[in-house]
Amino acid sequence: MAYVYLYIHENGNVMLWDCGHNESNRPSQFLPALGVVQVNQLFITNYDEDHISDLPNLHSIMGINTLTQNKGISANQLR
Repeated sequence: MAYVYLYIHENGNVMLWDCGHNESNRPSQFLPALGVVQVNQLFITNYDEDHISDLPNLHSIMGINTLTQNKGISANQLR
């Protein structure tokens, strides 16, 4: 199971919780299809693959303004 929770505010700001993917759900594909070109706030809640597996693709195709991770996850681990 892939975990992704999305909120698009009426002002266009995008908040995304986690960015895991599976065969039918890939944030790096469905966000651009929704017209999203930038994620204003990305929250990583868990360092499991089903929560971050699409992060490299997401980061390469669109901007991520602010990344907030669970304090148990270091920046090096996310890299």
